[in-house]
Amino acid sequence: MCFQTAKEDYNSCIKLISAVIALAVSDCCDLPLKDKKSYKLTDKSLHAFRFLFENNKYCHLYLELLDIDLGSFRSHLVSSMYADTNLKDITDQKKRFFRMNHARFAPK
Repeated sequence: MCFQTAKEDYNSCIKLISAVIALAVSDCCDLPLKDKKSYKLTDKSLHAFRFLFENNKYCHLYLELLDIDLGSFRSHLVSSMYADTNLKDITDQKKRFFRMNHARFAPK
């Protein structure tokens, strides 16, 4: 029988939380749906944007556990997606989809 130490449990949780955040960012980069005259967010993108950008206790708690400030994370994410710099694992096309989705999600 194998028992994990508290440190191993903590590291496993951190990896899981990091994966949740990474998946939400990836979902924000989905191709928007073409709807007659315009584009709209997919359900997956909409939920990801809500998770990352609306005030909810889950995203705040997850980032706090990762020792990341929510406001700084949001600002850095948006500025990175609008910048001309290359990002690891995020293509220019995905950045363009993020910008299209972000423009449709942003509060009016």
